[in-house]
Amino acid sequence: MDYMTENGMSFTFWAWNPNSGDTGGLVDNDWWTVNQTKYDILEPHLNPPVPDGNGSGETTSPTTPPPAQTGACTATYAITGGWPGNFQANVTVKNTGTTALNGWTVKWTYAGDEHVYNSWSTQLTQSAKNVTATAPSSNASLGAGQQTTFGLQGTYTGTAGTPVLTCTA
Repeated sequence: MDYMTENGMSFTFWAWNPNSGDTGGLVDNDWWTVNQTKYDILEPHLNPPVPDGNGSGETTSPTTPPPAQTGACTATYAITGGWPGNFQANVTVKNTGTTALNGWTVKWTYAGDEHVYNSWSTQLTQSAKNVTATAPSSNASLGAGQQTTFGLQGTYTGTAGTPVLTCTA
């Protein structure tokens, strides 16, 4: 892992499922409990490097919060349920413009240790605390004033919070 980080490799692939033949997965056989030993090894390597902006080619981990909502869409996040160590949330994307959208992206950064393990009606990726949800082809078009909702499930320790979302179209 240190080799990847030291050589500027910007992402890490690791299979989530416990029956992964090459890694044994990051979750235990119950498909819910994160194997903390494996996760602790990977966590320092999960933030993708970003240019530092000074032209030196050096990279840093992103630390600034996402900008305020812009573009022709807004997004709201609501925790809709949960059980010990797990939560379920819905995100509603609304076209606030006067013309139809053909695609949208919602981004947020969790303040705590939330980790998404399931989502629907979106294409969702998470790298450390940073989450990006993009419209799948079946859920991409929104007429003026229309909205759509996608959902997700995740794990947390402590309290699952409500992040600030940024929606772009």
